[in-house]
Amino acid sequence: MYTFGESYGVTAKTIKGYNFIGEEFVTGVINQEETIVNFIYKKDDNPVEEKGKIITKYVDENGKDLVEPKEFLDVVGKDFSVNAETIEGYVLTSDSKVTDKVTKEDTVITFTYEKVKEPEVPIEPTEPTTPTEPEVPTEPQEPENPVEPTEPTEPTDTEKESIKEETKKEDKKDKLYQTNHTNNNILIALATTAIISLLSFITFKRFKK
Repeated sequence: MYTFGESYGVTAKTIKGYNFIGEEFVTGVINQEETIVNFIYKKDDNPVEEKGKIITKYVDENGKDLVEPKEFLDVVGKDFSVNAETIEGYVLTSDSKVTDKVTKEDTVITFTYEKVKEPEVPIEPTEPTTPTEPEVPTEPQEPENPVEPTEPTEPTDTEKESIKEETKKEDKKDKLYQTNHTNNNILIALATTAIISLLSFITFKRFKK
């Protein structure tokens, strides 16, 4: 509020789709009467509409693009809607349609997909095998009667005589070996004595000369 006698200043507002006619800033002094300031506008025949960009992306669960993102422009403040696309081998996991208003800033709409899992191939069941008949256990055999040990037989008279003859032959061989051994020792002693005597005689002859 202004008081009586106070100066004032008013600036015209910008109205979208209209062009201002006249001075944009008006000044004056408040008097006793009501002061009215009028600003005149003319509708713009070729208005420049402000537009915003809408970007639509199609990604997998890791955020990787499955197809190229799509972009389009529309008038700011206008309603818009975009629909998800069908991508082979993938199933949509987010909303299939998004509706919003166009803004001055870029609007990004993202549709998320998940790769379709291939069904597992069932394993064919194997044919059951025929069970084999259990073997019949054999009857245990009766133990054989142990053989009675035989009594040692007494040697006959002929066998006794044969044993005596063999013993006599062995005794004769031992005595003959001992006799031959003794004779050999005597001969060696005689030969040694003769050699010593001969050497002594030869030495004596040389010394005498």
